[in-house]
Amino acid sequence: MVHFYHAECLESWGLFIKLEIVDINSLLEANSSEKISGQHIAGYQLCLYDHGLYGQNPDKERLDKHVTQMKAALSVMSVEGNRQNGHGFAFLWKDHWELSLAPYSISIFNMAPFQSIERFLHDIDSLDDLTDMQARFIKLVQEEDPTGHGDFLAKITNSGKRFLSGFCSPTMEGFHTWDVLRDIMLNRAELLAFDGWGLFGDIFNDRLVSEYASGNLDLSITDPELGLEVIGELIDPNYEFINLSYLNLSEDEGDEYEW
Repeated sequence: MVHFYHAECLESWGLFIKLEIVDINSLLEANSSEKISGQHIAGYQLCLYDHGLYGQNPDKERLDKHVTQMKAALSVMSVEGNRQNGHGFAFLWKDHWELSLAPYSISIFNMAPFQSIERFLHDIDSLDDLTDMQARFIKLVQEEDPTGHGDFLAKITNSGKRFLSGFCSPTMEGFHTWDVLRDIMLNRAELLAFDGWGLFGDIFNDRLVSEYASGNLDLSITDPELGLEVIGELIDPNYEFINLSYLNLSEDEGDEYEW
């Protein structure tokens, strides 16, 4: 049986705990740089495998006629990303690597919240300056190692798969961060389309409006080069990402944090 007690009763027994609203800025990195690291963004490569390439007469161009469907998948992923209040983006690209059995791929990324926990450390001189809540977050990352490749990103991916599974076998591979997957993509790809959600989508749309206002009326609404420029505005290549795995948060030690 469940008993319900009045708050005054609980307080008289010494069991009543009062809660108060805490300013979110006291928990988050209010004074940190607005720019981020490529390691704050997690993702993977959705390889669009063509099993016809295993046959005797492989046709590397067979999937070319399905590019419109691939772009539709990007659009739906963007809608799902916004629906979940996420911040991320996706690139559709054609693979020019001769040995690849996936003529096309979609690289999908989202801001990984726990990857950003290291930003707490950029505003302090010693680990002793961490708040209790910040230290708890850091320990959580050290113990659980959440990389951002979770259910959130899977839902975004699955929303677009229904446009793809009819003509290819979409397979998630290469789970990593933006800085690593970007180099793989750019070294062997022909970029075809970009779509963003959350912050990335908002900035892309703002840039698109500016381009049209300046007379660049032929620019595609999914222009991948403009997408790269937007990401470049947000990501600092010189950002000093701090690997939390190497921190010692033992209560017995108060060593200063060294950059």
